[in-house]
Amino acid sequence: MYTIKIEFMNWFRNLLLLLFCSPAWLCGQTIYGELDLSDTTDIHRLTMSEGDQFVGRILSIQNLNIQFQLIDQDQQLQFNLNAVKAIEVLSPEELEEGFSYIGKSKDKPKNRPQLEGISNVAAGPTGFGLGKGNFEFRNIEIFYNEVSYGLTDFLDIGVSVLPFFALNALSVNVKAHADVGDFLHLGLGVNNYFVFELFGGQTFALAQSFGSVTIGTPDHFLNLATGYGFPLLESTAASTTLAVGTSLRTADRWRFMAESMYVSSFRSGSPIFLTTAMSWFNQRNRLDFGLTTVIITEFDGWVIPVPYISYNLKF
Repeated sequence: MYTIKIEFMNWFRNLLLLLFCSPAWLCGQTIYGELDLSDTTDIHRLTMSEGDQFVGRILSIQNLNIQFQLIDQDQQLQFNLNAVKAIEVLSPEELEEGFSYIGKSKDKPKNRPQLEGISNVAAGPTGFGLGKGNFEFRNIEIFYNEVSYGLTDFLDIGVSVLPFFALNALSVNVKAHADVGDFLHLGLGVNNYFVFELFGGQTFALAQSFGSVTIGTPDHFLNLATGYGFPLLESTAASTTLAVGTSLRTADRWRFMAESMYVSSFRSGSPIFLTTAMSWFNQRNRLDFGLTTVIITEFDGWVIPVPYISYNLKF
């Protein structure tokens, strides 16, 4: 009976340590062992959602990003916490007993960068965010430029400009986002558009509320976004936007994306934008290149193909 009592007390102590000493941001991952980042003797093994494994030590976890040091190497990697399926705390003795791991011998460490710039597909917003303290610059078709900042882990703000000959547009946006489990992500926000036509002499202003539902992980997801624009001036008409898109990671540094977006109440007709593109990326940069087909529904279905190019920089 005494032995059973001691074993129960040890089990109860370990449970308390796991509940109160493990950081709150690890609620979506399976943890084997007692995770204590201050213990530099511990060895951690990460198992990713796609099955890849990395062994070394977790240096820090901030803003949903894991800074990871590979064992016996100077190389450091960064992972998105949502892409981690399990975290195991190992001892050096366990490694000597035959644990296989990436980072020694003939197995080379995989440099698999985190996919950045996923707060949008092509134009439609997603349920993913930037994370607290992160800046992102985005350029589309040379003319459109946007800078966004993560105020918190759940709230982003951004400003964009579109100087284009006689048309000049300014947009200020706010987006709240949240993860509902590992595979469901929600976004809700407001875009405020101001269009100044210098030579036309008119100004247009629109406040667009939008919502987005994203199903999947940052590497593979399906996105649905919709918005309604409320006119702020008499010169502006209300509009409705509907976007369906997907993003599929095809290799360590490549992904495929596609999006269909419908916009009503354009003065030149209600267009449909069909975009398909490939992306190359590393830890901070992403380059998209593909084709956007514009279909003007109110002009006998005019079809206008336009090369699509976009660049994202995280800093």
